[in-house]
Amino acid sequence: MTTMRGVCEHTGGRNFTVNTINRSNEAQQVFDGKFVDDIPPFTVLGARIEAPYLDALRGAHRFSGTVGPARLSLVFDSQARISGSIVPALDREWSIKGEGYWRTVF
Repeated sequence: MTTMRGVCEHTGGRNFTVNTINRSNEAQQVFDGKFVDDIPPFTVLGARIEAPYLDALRGAHRFSGTVGPARLSLVFDSQARISGSIVPALDREWSIKGEGYWRTVF
C-alpha cells in the first residue's frame, strides 16, 4: 500500500484537482477530476491518498464517495482512496461520483 499526503481543491462547478508528491521518485502526481453534479467549493489540506500499488494513480479512473459536512471520502475503481477534512465545512453531506485522469509531473 502506498500512502501520500496532498491537497484536493474544488473551486466550484464540477472540476477539481488533487496534487501530491510521490516520495519514492519525487514526482508530482496530479488528478484532474470532474464531478457528475455541481458541488459547493471546498479544499482538503493534508488529504490522505492511499493506493494498493503505484499504477493505481495513473491514467483514467472513475470514483464515488461523499463530501461534507466536514469530511471527504473518495474511492476509485483502481481501489485508490482519498480522504480528509474539508474547509470550509459544507451545510450537508453530498454523494459524489465522477471521473478523471491521474498524471505524473516530473
